Amino acid sequence: MRLSKSKRASLSLSINAIVILILAFSMLGLGLAFVRGMFQKMEDRASGALGVEQLINPPTRNNVMITQPADTVMRSREQKSVLIGFLNTFGADASCTLSVAGCTISPNLAFSGTARGVVSDEISIWKIIVPSELTAGTYLCTATIDCGLTYGTTSRDFSVKISS
Repeated sequence: MRLSKSKRASLSLSINAIVILILAFSMLGLGLAFVRGMFQKMEDRASGALGVEQLINPPTRNNVMITQPADTVMRSREQKSVLIGFLNTFGADASCTLSVAGCTISPNLAFSGTARGVVSDEISIWKIIVPSELTAGTYLCTATIDCGLTYGTTSRDFSVKISS
């Protein structure tokens, strides 16, 4: 009889060990999935940050302001963005703002119009988001960077062509 109790005890112990192992592996899997998800979110945020690396042809001293792409072609119900690159060649830091004019869709464009500090001899990038709810057509827009009375303004045209 004692022999059968010890067998039951060892069987009970092995069942408990199996349950604990299953729980441990499932917790490990959940933890790894959570960490992988966090790294994926951080990678998406880092790639979404605006950097000079995103510009194919960055601004130069001869061409201080660029729009990329200069001609945006998109379908209706699609959202795209236009990058504005500006090289500060003033020899001093400046406070500059972006505005978009001459464009019938300009009230619908999303961009930051607040003043931004632009460091001397460095490239600053603005992002203009073209929304998805626009009607088909071709729109010509003018992006202007205004750096105040001391440094003046710089403008560049870009077009948005929306097909249905």
